Amino acid sequence: MESGPVEQSGVHAPIVGSSLGPYLYNCAILHPRVRTVSPELALAVTDALGRRQATSPALDSAGPGYVSEEAHRGHLRDLEARSGLAAVFDAGHWIATTSTDPVMRFLAASPGPHDLVERFRRLERRFHLGHRTVFDMGRSQMRVAHLAVWGPEPQAAESVFVCGASAGMLERIGARHIQVVISAPNRAPVYVRPGREPTTIGALDSPVRWRTTWQPQQPEEVVMAGLPAQLRNLVAADPAACWTVESAARRLGLSPRTLQRRHQNAGTQFSSTVSDGRLDAAESLLLRTGLPATEIAAACGFFDLPHLTRHLVRRHETTPGRFRLSGDGPKQRC
Repeated sequence: MESGPVEQSGVHAPIVGSSLGPYLYNCAILHPRVRTVSPELALAVTDALGRRQATSPALDSAGPGYVSEEAHRGHLRDLEARSGLAAVFDAGHWIATTSTDPVMRFLAASPGPHDLVERFRRLERRFHLGHRTVFDMGRSQMRVAHLAVWGPEPQAAESVFVCGASAGMLERIGARHIQVVISAPNRAPVYVRPGREPTTIGALDSPVRWRTTWQPQQPEEVVMAGLPAQLRNLVAADPAACWTVESAARRLGLSPRTLQRRHQNAGTQFSSTVSDGRLDAAESLLLRTGLPATEIAAACGFFDLPHLTRHLVRRHETTPGRFRLSGDGPKQRC
């Protein structure tokens, strides 16, 4: 191993957006012993349940800006009972690979796995209070333990959900050939290759640990693959802006020529990255709000609703109305 376990730190100042500060303050200062999870994570589970029920179960909010861990754990148990732990893993993987939440976009802009873990370590309280995630990092692998800060140990479903999310974030930043080995007391190891083959995960007892391996990228590959992703996240955060090569280059601290060259080397085009970021924002609004599709199209920088529809059909082969009604959301970043 190249580095020791990453320790869980205390409350940090906000890093991304002003919305993070109130969440940390409410959870860590006003309610120092309330075990909570972020609404973003809780919704990933209720969405998964909603795809298997007529409607998604309501979230039991523990107060403004967070959801009680008890409610989240109950939905995880329901999902495990209905569809197995593989569905729990998939829910974590889904939210990590598709979320346009500002903090998730910040994590997705990490240039590599070690930086990803460091960013997550600084922001972990944004995702849950009561648990911590400890990483033992190597060059192309990490061993992970999901532990309690206070109170009972995490249940197996809670740890498998975090396991799926960690694999999804690695995939999102460009790690290749990811494999997860999940271990639990009195059980044979379970091998998971996210997105590449069906997985069955039988019942597990706590504590659950896992080891994730990946094929490391060369430094230049990280730069080439990471820069379009950074721009895509910037566009998704401000989709109605007039994004030009010049304005984007200024935001990224690059010359316009360098920005275009790195897109070419990554096998994509600047215009495609901008369109992808705008569509990411539109998908989030379609799934999370009741705004009319015409308003969403305008708010996300599309000329009109047919323009948005063409892009959505190209990515998911569906229209905005059907996309919203399905509640299924994007399975992967295309």
